[in-house]
Amino acid sequence: GLGLRNAADLAEVVALFEEARGRAHSFRFRDWSDYRSAAPGDPITATDQRLGTGDGSETQFQLRKKYGALNPYWRDVTKPEAGTVLLSLDDVAQGSGWTVDNATGVVTFSSPPASGVVVKAGFQFHVPVRFEADRLDIDLGYFAPGQGSGSAPDIGLLEVRE
Repeated sequence: GLGLRNAADLAEVVALFEEARGRAHSFRFRDWSDYRSAAPGDPITATDQRLGTGDGSETQFQLRKKYGALNPYWRDVTKPEAGTVLLSLDDVAQGSGWTVDNATGVVTFSSPPASGVVVKAGFQFHVPVRFEADRLDIDLGYFAPGQGSGSAPDIGLLEVRE
């Protein structure tokens, strides 16, 4: 709700809410606090995140992002942003020989990486979310013509684990 600045912004949110049927359907959302494989301020590179190690037969690798160092957690990235995925084999960028499914985050190589070859990737991604409730609490008074700023409604979103 903090990004809503006027009635036009509010109309876009209401249209999305109606299209999603409230909390019934999920949609892609860019979480501005976490939408890149690289650390904040660093450029995205083909070596940002380790996807796995080749075994000479496996051709598919799931995009994922690591959180933490002492007790790390790996999050599968299922909604990469189209055109942002970079890939490397043993830290050498690969411009071809692979594809990525932007609906699942699965990278598929045309030839399997050799045994012991480290597969890494860099990317931007969206988070699949749904609205938290089946109603929006909106005070249209804040968006009256001629008024400056006001508070925006609180719009709850929940991440959908696919």
